[in-house]
Amino acid sequence: NFFPLPKAVFNVDLCAEEIALYAYLMHIEDRKSFTCIAKYSTIGKALKMSNNTVAKYLKSLNSKGFISMYQTIVQGKSGRVQNGCMRIRIEPLQPLTDKQKEREEAKFYKGIAKARVQKNIENHDKKHG
Repeated sequence: NFFPLPKAVFNVDLCAEEIALYAYLMHIEDRKSFTCIAKYSTIGKALKMSNNTVAKYLKSLNSKGFISMYQTIVQGKSGRVQNGCMRIRIEPLQPLTDKQKEREEAKFYKGIAKARVQKNIENHDKKHG
């Protein structure tokens, strides 16, 4: 068995742990709904991470727009309602990669503008030195 992992994952600002977590979520997702339901402990066991580490990187992926997270609620036999597993939706990568390209272009053009200003200052100093 295999699953698709978009190449774009390696072209955006993710650390190794985030890429591993994203890949695992892609592995367990329902391909029709783009969602998966998982416990921190299950993810942690698969990736050799603690529950806190899983939570940290899920939160990071969520804040960067790669996933959306929703807490499920379950009702026990006694009727008591409690938190269930996390429902995680994997978001489309195209808007994220577009934003990354925009940031890189802005950084590039800012660097060019800065170099021009520096060159103008140097030329001015040479003339009026």
